[in-house]
Amino acid sequence: MIIELGDTEICKKYPGLDEDLYITAEAEAFVKWHAGQLSWAQALREDRIRLDGSPSLVRAFPTWNARSMFANIRPLSHTAAASTAG
Repeated sequence: MIIELGDTEICKKYPGLDEDLYITAEAEAFVKWHAGQLSWAQALREDRIRLDGSPSLVRAFPTWNARSMFANIRPLSHTAAASTAG
């Protein structure tokens, strides 16, 4: 993943750059954090996302990757969806 000036790119091939930060994460946890369904603190506490690098980069990382614009929208519960469908 390359993050530069607010732009994020997922690399399928090694881009040949030095790594500043290593991220080890469950894909589900990373997606849930991005979608606002998992807090950063909880993901770290449960060891679902782990960062290795300089302490300043580790602290800054959650601010580099903007959360989804839908992160504050909570999904409907099954009972609420069923009552509005009928």
